[in-house]
Amino acid sequence: MYKHIFLFVWIASSVFGGWIPIQAQSDSRFTNDATLVANQGQSAILRSSGIHEKKKEAMVAAILSAFDTYFYAGIEGLNENRPLFGNTQTTSQRDYARRILQENRYTLFIGTINEDLVRYEKLPTKGYKAIVQFELKTEALYRDMLRSKVIGKPDERKEAIEIAEEVPQFTMTIVPFKPTGTTYSEALKNNYEIRNAITRISAKLKEKHYEMKDFLAVVDAVERRMQMEQDKTVMSNDKLLISQTQADVYIEVDLGKNIQPNGGVGAANLKAYEVASGNLLSSAQGKSKRYQNYLLADLYDRAIDDCLDEFIKQLTVSWAGKSSKGNQFVISFSIAPESAIDFSTEVGSMGFPLSDILQMWIKKHAMNGRYHLAGSIDESMQFDQVQIAAGAELEFVQQLYLYMRDELNINTNRRQSGNTFYITIL
Repeated sequence: MYKHIFLFVWIASSVFGGWIPIQAQSDSRFTNDATLVANQGQSAILRSSGIHEKKKEAMVAAILSAFDTYFYAGIEGLNENRPLFGNTQTTSQRDYARRILQENRYTLFIGTINEDLVRYEKLPTKGYKAIVQFELKTEALYRDMLRSKVIGKPDERKEAIEIAEEVPQFTMTIVPFKPTGTTYSEALKNNYEIRNAITRISAKLKEKHYEMKDFLAVVDAVERRMQMEQDKTVMSNDKLLISQTQADVYIEVDLGKNIQPNGGVGAANLKAYEVASGNLLSSAQGKSKRYQNYLLADLYDRAIDDCLDEFIKQLTVSWAGKSSKGNQFVISFSIAPESAIDFSTEVGSMGFPLSDILQMWIKKHAMNGRYHLAGSIDESMQFDQVQIAAGAELEFVQQLYLYMRDELNINTNRRQSGNTFYITIL
């Protein structure tokens, strides 16, 4: 049967005279084998074991062992399999864990214990091992840690307004979905619904205090100058249109409808991309209810409302992650035809091949050492995933340029296109 933890604590205190405080992490009575049985959202059912010289106190040790595991090692299925504190703890985190483990504060976060599943093993040496299944109030523990300021709120749990206060705000523009081989101008031409949807989304985001750039105004201005008719490179024109808005993010909106005798349904598909890199930041789909009497614009408006808040939350979280995770860039090296060296040439004071020297530099200076070498031959070398701190991209490439010029005595040409830096060795 199930009993609340306070009942057990009362029994342990009155019958066995209380329990001996157990030290975190280093105590051999903590097995750190806690596993998740079921995640119930606000709480979790855990199974863990603990060792103590007294049988009933082995049960307490098992529960405390689960807390210790959650704090320092992590439990698969909770907190993205990561420990709450990790290997490097602050003084406040260590003090918090001490109070939980040694001052009975853990009882605040225990729900029920399934005593029918409690198992005891008599150890060959003196003592007992208890295996316990119990309920941990994970949401209450999380909120207590937040109030105690021993953890910070992760981006995915913040409201969009909270993230906006912490992260430099980005600007957005709204563009229509366009089939391959067509232009934005063609997608907008004689399409009242898509123009209306772009205007409405922009207005809704302005109400949420986001800075919007007017894509439709840019398109109209370009068409008036006849640039799109004169330049036949469709893709370069479309990229030019987005860049001329000077927005950080562009949101692509695609509309659909289902019209039947019993009424109509509107659908909207939203996708957000970073202008600089082209990386997808957010996507969502929404639809309206079916209405017998309707205006098509109203159906689309309801479909947008159905998904806009979650879409913006996802976008804002993705953008906030740039501050802690950086941006991913491609660095492509090549050898000019007239160059006297290639990537096998030994350079620098260490006399290593140029390819090795560049790889060591990228590894040292990439954010958290995160990079991936896609390939290297004598004439070219490409890193397709180099993590660079947000806002430090130009500084990163400038430092690389100075290193090659001053330390390796190598001259280069360099240029940037989107999220790719091209460096040519002269």
